Amino acid sequence: METAYHVGMDVHKETVELSVFRNWEEEPLFEKRIPNSMEKIMPIFERLGRDGSIKSCYEAGCLGFTLQRQLARAGITCQLSVV
Repeated sequence: METAYHVGMDVHKETVELSVFRNWEEEPLFEKRIPNSMEKIMPIFERLGRDGSIKSCYEAGCLGFTLQRQLARAGITCQLSVV
């Protein structure tokens, strides 16, 4: 069975908080707060992508689609909940 990573994000102007779950485990593999920059975000997704598939999500306001577009360009599934 291929490993599936589920990444939930809380995206803010300056930071992104990530909770990463492996398969359907109840406890997160890790939780981390990082600067909101693709230079900091992409290495995490690249590392996870070497070991399995990734699905990610976050809640976005009307102007919060930048991260989703960047992840999509990198081939990473990112669902949005729009408020």
